[in-house]
Amino acid sequence: MTPKKRPSRRRPHAGLRLPPLTPRQALLVQNLLDLALAALWRAHGPAITELLTDLKAPASPRIPPSDSTHLTPHQSALDLF
Repeated sequence: MTPKKRPSRRRPHAGLRLPPLTPRQALLVQNLLDLALAALWRAHGPAITELLTDLKAPASPRIPPSDSTHLTPHQSALDLF
């Protein structure tokens, strides 16, 4: 008789479960998430920085360097199609 496995007590990681995407759809999702993250930092950056400073965590947005596939703030995500 084998011993029962103990259930894991680790918290699940946050994540999005998406269906398989075409490359164009994946790029659209990436651009939309980048725009949402940038908007959050614009709107709440000082408060987020203060909170992260209180938590002693690095307070820099993790936005990848811009390249030709990223949307500028003046483009629409629908411009890709």
